Amino acid sequence: MKKHLLQIVFILLFISGSAYAQKYMPPPNNDTFKETVKGVTYVYAEGYVTVTNNSGHDLAVLTIQSEYNGEKSVNGIVFFEDIPAGGTQKQKVEFTLDSDESKVDYKTLKPELLVFSYLKAVRD
Repeated sequence: MKKHLLQIVFILLFISGSAYAQKYMPPPNNDTFKETVKGVTYVYAEGYVTVTNNSGHDLAVLTIQSEYNGEKSVNGIVFFEDIPAGGTQKQKVEFTLDSDESKVDYKTLKPELLVFSYLKAVRD
């Protein structure tokens, strides 16, 4: 029993040590904006953002932006439309350079340096 417990602890430590996480900034201080996105969650993985809308409101528009701490001239943005309450959507993030708006492949970016935040949220 003790051996199995140690194995489980080791596996959990290994998994958490090899995982990385992006930063997700809270919504702005605007009360209406906060109430609109309360319950909305999103996760970035391999070039895509998956949004789950548990806010109790149908969302007409949701825009999420990303900044890259490794290179300030790299930005990402993803647009969602018509997300029903209780619904989930997945969209590809478009990363570009500020200087000439050329596309940047997400594979060249370190995920742990990405910082995501809400840009716009509109209820239906």
